[in-house]
Amino acid sequence: MKNKFLLSLAPALLAAAFALGVGASSAMAAECTKYVLCPSTGAAEPLRDDLLEPPEGGSFGMDALAVNTQGKLRLCKEVVAGACAGVNNLNPINDAFFGIKLHEDRLSPVTAEEKKKCIEASKHEAAATGWVEWADIQNATSGGVSSPVFAGTSPGDNGPWSLSVRSNLCETNPGRVSIDRFAIYLPVPGWWVTTPSTGEIVGKYIQPGSTCAGGGVELNIEQSLEINDVSGTRAIDNGVTPTAGKAILCFVSANNYLYPKTGPEWKELQGAIWKD
Repeated sequence: MKNKFLLSLAPALLAAAFALGVGASSAMAAECTKYVLCPSTGAAEPLRDDLLEPPEGGSFGMDALAVNTQGKLRLCKEVVAGACAGVNNLNPINDAFFGIKLHEDRLSPVTAEEKKKCIEASKHEAAATGWVEWADIQNATSGGVSSPVFAGTSPGDNGPWSLSVRSNLCETNPGRVSIDRFAIYLPVPGWWVTTPSTGEIVGKYIQPGSTCAGGGVELNIEQSLEINDVSGTRAIDNGVTPTAGKAILCFVSANNYLYPKTGPEWKELQGAIWKD
């Protein structure tokens, strides 16, 4: 089933994401023991990844959409006493979209040694890996001014942000989500964030339940990111003042593994794009 040779193992992958534990109920979560990520249809079934065949050659992994359905998303340039300070960029609830591709859904650790080292039988890390292939952060503001946000995911430049989620059966950092190569450009506040090789956004996978019906990612508030070539501790939170909480990205769609009962509606749009 996994007979396709993995030509390029992603680095110490990330994020956020990807926590693609789509569609499972909270009861089902406890039964997901063979693979890191399972659909709601069965514990022994993996989510489709790039290595599964057919079709011949594979490379048809699942796609997923993660959205900030539980609160605002705020990126802060400085952290003071564990809270957002200084210049920040804020976007409303339901307005941050992250498109994710699942590359490899690895086996869970089984033996005590595998759980301790967080590896599967083949000695690969017991983690699902993939990429954030695009991000669309809408309706953002900085200091009350509309602020476009551009994601650096273009091939040949920063490239897709690599993503990984560790098995919950790992003894250390169970469910840790990592998003590496994170890079965005914020023209209005006059600062930019780019971490093409060393930057990493981290968080923890949320099992399907009351917070995220289809699973999701809870991001750590304090993150180590680079701004204007200066590395430091930044903050990503839910934009609540004075006491902010963690930002949460929930999976809302994934190849019929997960989808809304009622389709989204697009009305009364702000702005337009003209053609010559």
